[in-house]
Amino acid sequence: MKLSKIQVRRIQMATGLTPITEGDPFHQALTRQFGEETFYIAKRGLLVFEPADDMREACEDPVRAWRLAEFSEKDGESVLDTIERERTTMVIDLANPAGDQRSIN
Repeated sequence: MKLSKIQVRRIQMATGLTPITEGDPFHQALTRQFGEETFYIAKRGLLVFEPADDMREACEDPVRAWRLAEFSEKDGESVLDTIERERTTMVIDLANPAGDQRSIN
């Protein structure tokens, strides 16, 4: 999901995460691999946010973080390894100006 500036700001307020900028060569490589998304790097790996329709009763405009890659160590360096898309428990209510993070995995 490609996020608007307001959505990016609400996620940042709730989590402290900032997206990889679109002009970054890393963003371009990720777009080639995963499609048009707003990508985030977190402690547990590469994240994107998608609508969380299953949370509509608890939130007005919920999005859930999905992990696309995880960190591993190769030759003494930290690298991102692609994984099968993994649902996390991190849900943000984009309708709430503060982001309203429900839970985090």
